[in-house]
Amino acid sequence: MVELESLVEVLTTVCNENGIAVIAVSAAGNISYWSASARTLFGYAPEEILRKPIANLAPHAACLLAEVIDAAGSGAFPKPIELHADRTDGEPLSLRLRAIPAGAPGEGCVITARA
Repeated sequence: MVELESLVEVLTTVCNENGIAVIAVSAAGNISYWSASARTLFGYAPEEILRKPIANLAPHAACLLAEVIDAAGSGAFPKPIELHADRTDGEPLSLRLRAIPAGAPGEGCVITARA
C-alpha cells in the first residue's frame, strides 16, 4: 500500500497541472488535505474546509460518498462516481470523483475530482 503523504504529493503535482482536485480524507470522512485545484474547483480556502466532513461538499450525496470512502479506506478501488455539488458561490458543479486507497486499511483515502 502506498503511504498517504507520498500519494498525495505525486497526485497533487500531476493533477494541479490538469485542473483536477486532490482531497485527502480520513477514515472518519474528514478532509485532511485540500489542493490548489480543489480550491479553484470548489471555491473553499484550505482554512475553511480542512477537518470538515467531505459530505459537506455534496450533502445530498453523503451516503454515496461514505460508501466510496469506506471501500477505498478498506483497500478497494471503487468505480468512479458522478455527483452534483455546489461551489461556495452557489454555482452548481457536476463532478466525477475517484477514491484511491492510501495508507494502511482504515487510514483513509485520496479523492480526485474533476468538473
